[in-house]
Amino acid sequence: MKKIIFLLKENKWLLLILLLASFLRLYQLDFQSVWLDEVHTMIESNPELTFAEFDYIVFFREGMGHFYFLTVRILQEIFGISSYVVRLFSAIMGIAAVYSIYTLGKSLFSKNAGLIAAILLSVNSFIIFYSQEARPYMLLVFAVVLSFNLLVKFIREPNIKNAIWYGFGTGLVVNSHFVGLSTIFSQYVLLLFFFIIVEKKQKLDFFKFGFISFVVALLLSWNTKEIFLKMTGYKSGWLTLPGKDGFTLIFYDLFGSTEMLTFIFSTLIIYFLVKIFNEKEIEYKTHSIIENKLIFSSLILFSWFFLPILLPIIKSYTSESMIFNRYFICLVPALLLVIAIGIDSIKTKVVKIAIVVVIVSFALTDIFFIKDYYHRINKTQFREISEKVKEKNILRSKIVSSWGWHFDYFFNRGEGKMKVIDKPMPFQDYVKELMANPESEPFWYIAAHFQPYNITPDVEKFLTEHYNVVENIEVFDAWARYYVPKADMQDMVVLDINKFEPIKSDNSVNLLLFSNSTTKSEPIALDPGDYRLAIKAKSLPDPPLEGQNANISIAVAGKEIGAYFLNEKEEKTNYFNFSINTKKEVTIDLTFGNDLVIGQADRNALIYSVIIEKVKK
Repeated sequence: MKKIIFLLKENKWLLLILLLASFLRLYQLDFQSVWLDEVHTMIESNPELTFAEFDYIVFFREGMGHFYFLTVRILQEIFGISSYVVRLFSAIMGIAAVYSIYTLGKSLFSKNAGLIAAILLSVNSFIIFYSQEARPYMLLVFAVVLSFNLLVKFIREPNIKNAIWYGFGTGLVVNSHFVGLSTIFSQYVLLLFFFIIVEKKQKLDFFKFGFISFVVALLLSWNTKEIFLKMTGYKSGWLTLPGKDGFTLIFYDLFGSTEMLTFIFSTLIIYFLVKIFNEKEIEYKTHSIIENKLIFSSLILFSWFFLPILLPIIKSYTSESMIFNRYFICLVPALLLVIAIGIDSIKTKVVKIAIVVVIVSFALTDIFFIKDYYHRINKTQFREISEKVKEKNILRSKIVSSWGWHFDYFFNRGEGKMKVIDKPMPFQDYVKELMANPESEPFWYIAAHFQPYNITPDVEKFLTEHYNVVENIEVFDAWARYYVPKADMQDMVVLDINKFEPIKSDNSVNLLLFSNSTTKSEPIALDPGDYRLAIKAKSLPDPPLEGQNANISIAVAGKEIGAYFLNEKEEKTNYFNFSINTKKEVTIDLTFGNDLVIGQADRNALIYSVIIEKVKK
């Protein structure tokens, strides 16, 4: 126990930093909807796929190895299929990266440098964002920092054990994402430099152990060779060369897209460089370089920067562009280590503390107040638009989308599955297909991910003449419309919830029945024939009071056509048939008859929609 207490006291600042990092990565983890790329992850890591299907879909749809997707697949098999589980893995990798950068900073320079680097990584909003994303970027960051830890250990002690561990670290980087290859290449260039300067009697061992590390990394990465070869000929079609300020903006993003922090960090990086330039000449021998912490750390960090920036530039200007901020995410730990060592090199302790406090204060202010990161929607709301369409599509009309493969993940799960027709074309082109081959059935169209509603006048004219827009739903970066042919509108009536009397609407969206009573619709003119009434509702609260849910009865023109107990778990649609013998106006009566109040709990009935559809023979 005394040993544990001693360790806690010795590492109290590290523990506080890890707690801060954990909070910033776990808080509101599933607040944002999964966006386009994250939907890929959810589909590809689905445990319900056979392994043959899993292997094929990752190879066909992704530009990286199977390791990340296999890992989150296994986690979902254990803990359940959800975006929270997958994002939790990223958050854990983000926390592990904070600890790993602490150990690297401590190994390269000092414990204080490690602590400063850890807290800077903890509050970096760019890293926090990817720590809450169902993609492999935080696994990559952790793997890169871990590999540099193992590289430093190998350079200091080149032996078989450290060679194998370093090979494991580099293999993990390659399996995480191919953008890490440039970082690995830079590490081996650094190893070549140390091989050149190492004492003659140690050259053979250094080469031998370095070769072993390479073989281990190659064996661990061999499973990615087919995808890697596929990616060498890949053309994205969406990445373009950066403009004149392209790289400036990328580094601005890496620093957290904060002007004040960018200024402070740039100043500290310059200070670090000045410290390096002022260092005295040393012997070009391994032990001399390793013993000079400033020189040794600068060699490690400069190699970390140089090729991972140079190689993507060369590739981008000679073949396919790969200049995108997240593809440079591996540079963030290196930048922060440079800044941390620069701060720790300041002689006055109070100045060091003041700089760290200022940086952390600006970073947290930016996260919580300026960006309002945890409460402001910034990802395409695939999940929310899908939920709203499922709620409204009680007649189960067809659903069309240019992202049909992605939306099918949301609609083809749980009860009430719905198929989404994949039409990989703009909405306007889909309507032009209808103009050439008219259809007489209603349809939903869902668009998302930088696809605003934008059509030409002739297409708008066609839709106006032939369809009525019954539903128009808009959320962040997504919209959906329900089009019903005008010829069919006479066979379907969507009742306006807000025109039931007495009005008991829930924020003018749903109908809330909270006491024993009957609420009545406005009069509806119906022709003779057979009809079906579809009512979507839910019982409150959950769990039900005294084991019983809300019960409602439905009457048409004063005649009861059915009654049932609602479901407290989900909004379910129930159907009731009735007939009209002569043309007349009728009202729909909804009666809630088993209200109950126990303490603060109240049994209620929540009505989402009521639709009358004529049954065609």
